[in-house]
Amino acid sequence: MKFSLLSQSGSLPSPSSAVNDLSLPSIFSSITGAGRSCDYFMSVISRPLCDIPDIRYRREIIADLEKNPGLTERLKTVFNRYDAMKSDWLELRSGVAATSGGADAELDAAWSSLKVTALFPNTLLSFFKNIRTAFDRTDLSSRAFIGIADYCDEMIENRVLAEIVDIAESFRYNNAEDYRFNIDVTLNESLEVTACSLVERCEKLVQKKNLKNLFKGKKESLLPFEGGEGAEDARRLVASALTDVDHALSSLTNSLYETFYGISKELAFYETALEYIEYLRSANLGCVYAELSEPEEMSVNITDLRDLYLASCGMKADKIVPADIRLTAKDNGMLIRGENGAGKTTFLRSFGVAQILTQAGLPIPASKAALSLRSDIHTHFSAAEEKFTKGDTAGRFESEARAVSQIISNLKPHSLILFNETFQTTAFAEGTRAMSDILSILPRLAVQYIFVTHLTGLFDRFEKTVIKCEFDEKQHKYRILG
Repeated sequence: MKFSLLSQSGSLPSPSSAVNDLSLPSIFSSITGAGRSCDYFMSVISRPLCDIPDIRYRREIIADLEKNPGLTERLKTVFNRYDAMKSDWLELRSGVAATSGGADAELDAAWSSLKVTALFPNTLLSFFKNIRTAFDRTDLSSRAFIGIADYCDEMIENRVLAEIVDIAESFRYNNAEDYRFNIDVTLNESLEVTACSLVERCEKLVQKKNLKNLFKGKKESLLPFEGGEGAEDARRLVASALTDVDHALSSLTNSLYETFYGISKELAFYETALEYIEYLRSANLGCVYAELSEPEEMSVNITDLRDLYLASCGMKADKIVPADIRLTAKDNGMLIRGENGAGKTTFLRSFGVAQILTQAGLPIPASKAALSLRSDIHTHFSAAEEKFTKGDTAGRFESEARAVSQIISNLKPHSLILFNETFQTTAFAEGTRAMSDILSILPRLAVQYIFVTHLTGLFDRFEKTVIKCEFDEKQHKYRILG
């Protein structure tokens, strides 16, 4: 079993490049500060969830962290130490002497490695207790945290784990020469050793040393074998048996350790998410979780959506013109036109950001929202494309055509495409024909689009299946054209 705070299955969808076109890295570096936590946060939201239970799973975790002040820090502390345990183990094992120099060296190396491994079952059990303690006196409702707490309770009471700890403890102290070993040896028909396993480890009875013993100048031999024929082979057999025990304990410990490994990193996503939510509230931008519907419904209904990019640049909430957006499954897409600087790109970006954040399990800056999930989110923003030499419109058009073709070749049903001024640098007639052909294909693929454009000729090529909008400068709103 392996726990994850990002999805119930532990797996995430493929990354989408849309986050860059939508300026999300810039937005969140301004809101929460640049750094590794922000980078990891971006890597998570670049993989939009397509499953409603997974999105609710994240929302539940956020709710638990919000209503239990201090829980985030407690979990970060314990899981950071938990993840560091493996590097501690590897560092200790790197100090084990290499096996060279005969049977004695093999036996010493096997015992030294086993002593290191024997440290960790008990350490792991103590972590289960520490993790469980982190949840004490908390009001939990998320499936993730309740599952982690219940699992820790089970492991604390688990008899098998207790036996593993006891077995490991018997190898933690002294040296191999302080014990006698009984091993079970398997021979083949030629009397060659094919396997050996440890049956019992017995502590030797050694007279306690005192000043009188020390001055005698004699030292009792504590070697497991006193010499004679076969002693060399016997030491190698013991080393082999101890190595098998070492491997068994290592495998068991690794298997248990993987259960929570990586959660400390996943908590960085929630730490940034909490900062973002606090920002939305303190900036009065609105903070609402969208109602969710399945991808095949392909609907959008958002009221008073504000652009996060403008807010992150320092614009006050009351200066940011809120936008409303409506789409249903009957609408193949939306065409938007308007003068330069009217806010077309802002509208497109704010909606794309809202879709990405919703599918990351996060609230959005609006007063009301209902969104269908999308199987994929694609963007083509001309402003984000490679800059060409002035007058090189043919090269620009060819590059954009390749980029759009790449998007179409990777489309899944119920995807969303956001086009921003695509083919704006070519002749209007040529651009209109090209985009008309592209937009006509998309409904057959069960894909919706929003296209911000200066290609006004497109508006006459599509009938009622496409919503056509124009920015009304007096009302500072988009109005739907008849």
